[in-house]
Amino acid sequence: MSVDNDSVKGMDLTALPANVFMVEWRDGKGEIEYVDTNGMRSAFYDLIPYAPFFQQYMTRLPSLSLTQAKKVQTDLIYEIYDQKRQLPIYYPVAAGSYTWPVDDGSIAVMGVKAIPTLISSLGAGEASEDSMVSKINALVDQINDRIDKINNYDNAAVDQTNTRVVAKGNTLIGEINTDIVTQGNSAFATINGVFDQLESDFSTQAGGINNALTAINNLFVDVETLVNSNVVTPANSAFATINNLFGDIATNIVTPGNAVITHLNNNVCSYLNNTVVGAYESPSSSTNTLNNKLQTRDITVPSPATYVAAPGLNGNIPQTTTVAVAFATIGVNSYTASAIDIGTNPYSAAGITVGNNSYTLGTITTQFQDLSYHTAIPHVDYITAPVDTAAVFQWMPIETTAPVNLSGSEVSGLMSTIATRRDNLLTVQKNKAAAVNALATVAAVIAYDVTTGW
Repeated sequence: MSVDNDSVKGMDLTALPANVFMVEWRDGKGEIEYVDTNGMRSAFYDLIPYAPFFQQYMTRLPSLSLTQAKKVQTDLIYEIYDQKRQLPIYYPVAAGSYTWPVDDGSIAVMGVKAIPTLISSLGAGEASEDSMVSKINALVDQINDRIDKINNYDNAAVDQTNTRVVAKGNTLIGEINTDIVTQGNSAFATINGVFDQLESDFSTQAGGINNALTAINNLFVDVETLVNSNVVTPANSAFATINNLFGDIATNIVTPGNAVITHLNNNVCSYLNNTVVGAYESPSSSTNTLNNKLQTRDITVPSPATYVAAPGLNGNIPQTTTVAVAFATIGVNSYTASAIDIGTNPYSAAGITVGNNSYTLGTITTQFQDLSYHTAIPHVDYITAPVDTAAVFQWMPIETTAPVNLSGSEVSGLMSTIATRRDNLLTVQKNKAAAVNALATVAAVIAYDVTTGW
């Protein structure tokens, strides 16, 4: 089975008659070719019996996307709608009970036939009171009658409006132009003169202000010079002398003093502690230190034993401690006094431009217009029918070989029936297409039944 430019094999076609050779659907109609005939095809228009083959086709098509599955189903739904809306429709008329063709071609031909009759109904001649144009012109006559009454009975209102409103309004415009616009422009001219004077006076005084600013700037320069010469430079000289003194102290006092302390700690204190004073070791020790020699010897008789010096010490002479305090290094003071820079005042007073006020009041030039009277509406011209004006429509039903005469009301009823059926089918088509497009999986799209609900 093929759809568009893809095809699948292995389709289960047992639902078709055994002698079917080929089935094709193209351009809104189907054709069947049988193996036991001469190859001429038979036409069919009902696609619904073949819809299951489309679902089977999609299940066998590899790599079918969700978008492709939706397209197959929505196209199938539209084809079913398009086929059903053009099926013949039954509608009885006075001439008999008939089934009428409603394919697009038949509907188009019927429309062409109806145009002359519609034209004749619009303009069947001025003498015909039932023509559309006559009825329109009758309505125009009624409107014109109302216009005449307005013109006749309301002339006083128009005249009074022109006299009391339009004329007075135009007088008011003149007074506004004279008393407000002219006087306002005069006031603007006076204000502009004041601005000009302010601009002139300020620009004149700008020179004196700039001289004062120059004197202030010169004073700043003098202050800067005096401070730098009398404060900053002598202070930096004193700082240099102090820094040199600190350097001498560090070289001549701190460094030698720390060397003496190191010698006392490493040599003198160590000799006294270890060689001279020492520590008590034992009664039989021969170490020649004060603590070891002057400590007690064991005297065991008389009992109890006593431990006393004879003469001697009864404990260690404390050892001396090392000198823990060292001379601190005096650092050089690295700070200096920086020269100050007061700078000059960069601002100067420039002449200002106030400018003129360019706004003026414009004169009102648009005046009230007089009211005019109403004019009558002309009649509508009649339409001349170019063909037969008989109010009869001819349409050939499926059951006959000759056209059947239909009245205007019968044609209207038949067309209304056709339109209602089309609208109902179109609603079904749109709802089904929306339902398919709302599905989220290929399997759900394939499983959707497009054949029910029509």
